[in-house]
Amino acid sequence: MSGGALRGLGPRGLGRVVTVLVVVLVAVMVAWSTLLAQAPTWDLDLAIGRADRLNVELTAVTAKGYRCARVARPDGGFVPQHVAILMARPRQSGVVPKTSDMQVVVGWPEEGRERFERTINTLAGRGYELCGFTIAESSTIGQRAYGLVAVMERLEQRSAAGVSYRVVRTRRREEWPRMEAAAAEGFALTHMVAWPGATTDLTHDNHYLLEKRPGAERPVAYRLERSGNEFDLQQRLERAAADGYRADTMWPGRDTITMLLSRPIAGAWEGQREYEVDESSRARTSVLTGPSIRFVPFKGSLFAFYDKHGRSEDSANEGTLDDSDRRPARPSGDERGLLGRINVDGGRGYWPVDFAVRQPEPGSPRLAAIVVMGRAKP
Repeated sequence: MSGGALRGLGPRGLGRVVTVLVVVLVAVMVAWSTLLAQAPTWDLDLAIGRADRLNVELTAVTAKGYRCARVARPDGGFVPQHVAILMARPRQSGVVPKTSDMQVVVGWPEEGRERFERTINTLAGRGYELCGFTIAESSTIGQRAYGLVAVMERLEQRSAAGVSYRVVRTRRREEWPRMEAAAAEGFALTHMVAWPGATTDLTHDNHYLLEKRPGAERPVAYRLERSGNEFDLQQRLERAAADGYRADTMWPGRDTITMLLSRPIAGAWEGQREYEVDESSRARTSVLTGPSIRFVPFKGSLFAFYDKHGRSEDSANEGTLDDSDRRPARPSGDERGLLGRINVDGGRGYWPVDFAVRQPEPGSPRLAAIVVMGRAKP
């Protein structure tokens, strides 16, 4: 309504307009409050342990009604000694938590990768689903540099029958057709971790875990983009989005950040995408940036990748975790502080959507952690 039209209403007409606006605002606030009241809320806890000993600790945690929410992913070129898992249970009174049965599978990237894949697919055939995929040190793999770790979970009243998984390892560009072949078969990328032993950005030892669900197969074509510059990364993302590609994941190398993008072979992705790249010293989200895709540590900074048209609201929380040889059984004060902050978000209906750890300095036993909590937009 124009200013002239408003002046023509007179005092009584203006009063009616104000009344209508107030009623509409109150209705929106009531609807928002009702939506928040109906949204599930969560208590969150941390389970941290050696990969080959974690099953015992998880049994104790799941007995308290917790289920797997997110497994920490190492970023920035190191292998953690421990596996960190965020666990969640319903906070509402009267809600009975689903019984969770968890299994930790440990393998190694050389001769054991195929056996690792067979094991998780055997568990999938028994109703387990993948909660997280990472790498860690493990005494069960002898002198090998690191182990692959899959955290599988089976919940009562939920069946994962028919889900299958594929583990793909690439170290050189000529091995990339393995990923393209899996994508053409309808396997969708869900997790990716990189081993820091690579000497250049083109020889990363990357491990991708893909899944295929009956009736949800959608073959895609992949595209890789690399750059070490914020502006250039932004430009490359914009061009890829204009070509119909979606940003799936990113990871840091020695000289560049690599972005993995995908586009359906038939049709197009639903919805609109507008990406933003921001170099900063801290993890942050806002209504202006939209939800984060990933925070990538690179050359002393954090490169944040956002999707302004994402369908969730995010909250980023930073803290530290103890990854020392003699890690105490009880959480440290810093870990309790991080848990306190993410439990505030859990009480507002947020769920962990990303969990990453990095070493602030080489060899440091204290890991910098970023936990991104998200909830669907109303």
